[in-house]
Amino acid sequence: MAYLLDANVLIQGAKDHYAFDICPGFWDFLAAANERGEVYSIEKVLEECQGKDDALRAWANNLGSRFFLPDDARSMMARSEVAACLEARDYTKAAIRKFMDDADPLLIACAKAHGHAIVTHEGLFDSPQRIRIPPVCDALSVKYTKTWPMLRSLNARFVLDQ
Repeated sequence: MAYLLDANVLIQGAKDHYAFDICPGFWDFLAAANERGEVYSIEKVLEECQGKDDALRAWANNLGSRFFLPDDARSMMARSEVAACLEARDYTKAAIRKFMDDADPLLIACAKAHGHAIVTHEGLFDSPQRIRIPPVCDALSVKYTKTWPMLRSLNARFVLDQ
């Protein structure tokens, strides 16, 4: 099982506790974990990173499609499962439209199609007007976690040079 990173992991990380000037080891670790086949994201997340922090944009562009997976046939078929799941739940049509226009349904579909786990900062609770990743993952039996459990499971170590 590999991990698929939600845009909020990258964008918030670059702005806050994993800022490139403070914790470059985080970004190096993600690139190395990607080379080992342990961490990915999707093209739509790459698009969301394009308009953000210059360092994040440069890092993401440097990794390109080996980190940010393109849509494939299996993921696109699973996307219809995501849409059907949303229609069966108590979400407003506007919330479904907004969610389906974002990277989130493609991220969930890719995870479902390929047996990956999603890494997101989103919480467990949504509402009829606001759909979040974890409840949809629960409904579709897709695994998800936060950043720190992923880092622990991959034995990440950020050690200062002395």
